[in-house]
Amino acid sequence: MKSTSGSSYSTQTAVRETQEVVKMKNKFFALIFASLIPLKSVLAHCPLCTMATGAALVTARWLGIDDALVGVLFGGFVIASSLWLNNVLIKKGLEFVQFQEESVVLLGIVSSLATLQLGNLFATNSVSLWGFNRLLIGTLIGSFASYLGHLIHLQLRSNNNEKNYIPYQGLVFILASTLIATIALRVML
Repeated sequence: MKSTSGSSYSTQTAVRETQEVVKMKNKFFALIFASLIPLKSVLAHCPLCTMATGAALVTARWLGIDDALVGVLFGGFVIASSLWLNNVLIKKGLEFVQFQEESVVLLGIVSSLATLQLGNLFATNSVSLWGFNRLLIGTLIGSFASYLGHLIHLQLRSNNNEKNYIPYQGLVFILASTLIATIALRVML
């Protein structure tokens, strides 16, 4: 008689592996869902803004837009995420250093660039821009432009007794500065 214990073992293994995949997918979707739950107070850089920037980045790359321009969007995404994280830390009473915002932003930029390097995304571009990788240059330009927009927002807010001149002023200035950087880079390309 033929033994079926081998085939039942492989069936059991396959069932276990399938269950593990389902559990991982459930955890992933639970994490995505949890990130959509609004916080108790509205932050200047919220998860929705961060997700919108990330969606724009993914869409741009999918459409085949130049890596330098995608990098500008990625830089904006990094800055928005870093500013949001800093606001969450402050709301939770976690202020560590005098220049925390700048430190969190710098850490965000460095860790994002390291992630791109580890993902070998810098090696995929054969054509460089000004002697550097297009995605790297775009990311640095986008980060600088977005943070500059944030600083302009802070200065305007400071001049107006810590009140915005317009609703969503921080978001408007960050997106506007990122858009201006994207258009300027596109014209130079």
